Amino acid sequence: MHALMQSVEALGGLGNGALKPLSQMRSANKKHGNIGDIEVKEGAAIVAAWDAKYGKSYLRDEIEELVDKMELHPSVRVVGFVTSTKPDRSDEIMSRIGDIEEATGIHLTINDYREWVNARLDEAQYQGVDTVQALRNWVIAYAESLAQRRREIAPIDEPCLQWLSSLKELV
Repeated sequence: MHALMQSVEALGGLGNGALKPLSQMRSANKKHGNIGDIEVKEGAAIVAAWDAKYGKSYLRDEIEELVDKMELHPSVRVVGFVTSTKPDRSDEIMSRIGDIEEATGIHLTINDYREWVNARLDEAQYQGVDTVQALRNWVIAYAESLAQRRREIAPIDEPCLQWLSSLKELV
């Protein structure tokens, strides 16, 4: 996800925004003031953030935790969760999201991975980005991030060699 945003940013698709470097996966969100795994800033203020949730579709607790985080980030306009499985969009969840949006003025989404990627590409295209080039650059950004060639924006210390091997098999 972060590599896609690296690609979009490099092609000018974040408007006035700038992608915040990845935080270490094991860093406590509250300790570092993070809202999500992917954050876009305008100046010093976070304006958009998405948090990846692998293998989890019911996010009520995460939504409530997000409300607490938002108190420290009044500039956020868009925030969301990205799931690896079909997200739970039950009436209860959607009602709570509506309440939060009304109270805060932010746009809160829950998307599966494919929906999130398509939404980011649509936004990039609206900013004039060639999405085919964005997709090409995404693969490069992903591989270079895993190979620790982009440590300033993607300081990954996890088992990258195994991930690179998996990417090689896919390609």
